[in-house]
Amino acid sequence: MAAWRLARSVRDALAGFVAAVRSERNLRIHLAVLVTVIGLAGASRLRLVEWGLLLLVSSVVIAMELMNTAIEAAVDYTGPEAHPLARLAKHTAAAGVLVSAAGAVAVGALVLAPWARWEMLKGGLHSPWGLVVLAGAVLTLIAVMEVT
Repeated sequence: MAAWRLARSVRDALAGFVAAVRSERNLRIHLAVLVTVIGLAGASRLRLVEWGLLLLVSSVVIAMELMNTAIEAAVDYTGPEAHPLARLAKHTAAAGVLVSAAGAVAVGALVLAPWARWEMLKGGLHSPWGLVVLAGAVLTLIAVMEVT
């Protein structure tokens, strides 16, 4: 009986995931980025711990996007009228996605770009590569804020 309940829970979770992928453009964007990261990681001959870090931060971003979707749906269900607390709930959930995505960008830059990692450790943000990495992270954050 317990195995049946577990199987039903997994089925329901997968149905929720599929529904979110179908309805949420931002989730599809995050999944596309994940595919890109996996391709870059595969070409980079990463160590197991580096793969683990990339998959961990990627799963956090996807999970945050799913939670954001759930919060938005629950808030929208409560009624069509705008309420300051509803706005706060939606904006705070979106901020959670933004923070997790920013962290994932930072981890990805450190793991996937060894030259950037070395330059940042060696020269900090004063080195040309450190500035390129920082500019890329800022541009990514701007792009995420525009689509969230």
